[in-house]
Amino acid sequence: MEIVRVGGAQVIAARTRDLGPIFKLCIGRTVWVTTTDPEFIRLLGFRSTTRDFTRTLMRGDLRYVIHNDIVASDDELWRSLRSAWQPAFSSASLRGYLPLMVKSADELVALLLRRGSAGGEKGAGEGPLELHALLGCMTLQVVGSCAFGVDFRCFELEGAAAQQQADAAAEEEGMALTHACRDIFETLTLKSAGRWVSASALLPEFRPVWRVLAHLFPDDGFTKQLKARKKLLSTARALLNDWQRHSKPAVAADVADGTDGAALEGRVSAPGPQVSASPPDANVRSALSDVD
Repeated sequence: MEIVRVGGAQVIAARTRDLGPIFKLCIGRTVWVTTTDPEFIRLLGFRSTTRDFTRTLMRGDLRYVIHNDIVASDDELWRSLRSAWQPAFSSASLRGYLPLMVKSADELVALLLRRGSAGGEKGAGEGPLELHALLGCMTLQVVGSCAFGVDFRCFELEGAAAQQQADAAAEEEGMALTHACRDIFETLTLKSAGRWVSASALLPEFRPVWRVLAHLFPDDGFTKQLKARKKLLSTARALLNDWQRHSKPAVAADVADGTDGAALEGRVSAPGPQVSASPPDANVRSALSDVD
C-alpha cells in the first residue's frame, strides 16, 4: 500500500493537491471519505458522532478505553464527555492556565537556546534536536501542570539517554509517560504498527483472528504500542487518584468555611480539567512524587 510506503500525511497531502479537500481513501479493504477542509472538519466534529474505531487489536481494559474516549465514543456518551470537558476550555479557564502554559513554553525556549549556544562547541556531542518530539514534551508538560498540578519535568532529559533512564528508573514517571505517549503516536501509522495491524487493515473481516495472533505472536510494533498503552493507562489512573486525594482536603476546608459542599464534592469526583474555572496553583507538585 502506498500509505505504508510513504506515510499517511504524504498520501493525504498528495490527494488533496490532486483531487481537492474531499476524497475517498482506501486503506486495505476499508474505504474512508476523507476531508482536509478545516471548516468541514469542525462541522463533522460537532454533528457526526458515529465513528468506526472497532479496528483496534487491543483487548481488555485497553480496548474499553480506546472505544470510550472522546475521539472514538458515539452519540450520548460523546455528548456527555464533551459537556464534561468543555468548561476546561472556557475563556476564564484558559486565562487561569496561561501562566502554566507560558512556563512550559519558556522551558522549551531555554532548552533550545542552551543547545543552540552549545551546538558549535567541541565535545557538545548531544546530536540534533527533534523539534516535533520537544513540542510533544511541552504539550504533556502543559497537560500535567494544568490538569493535575504535577510537573512532569519533561525537558530535564532528552534523547537515547532519556529513554534508557525512563526504562531503568521507575521514579521517573513523567519521562516514562512522555515516551509512552510518543510511542503510541509513532505506532499509530501502518508503516510502524507491525504486520498484524497491517493485516487487520487489509482484511478487516478477519480482525478477531488478527487480534488473537497479535497477542500470541506480537511483533516489535505491536509490543511497543501495547507496552506504551499499559503505561499510559496505569499512570493516568494514578494521576486521577492522586488528584482526588489532594483535592478532598480542600473540599473539607471549603465546607468548614460555609461553601456549598455538595457542589464541591460533585466536582472532586471528576478529573482535574473539568472541576472548576480556577486552575491548580502555579507551584505545581513534583512529578508523581507522592503517587502510590
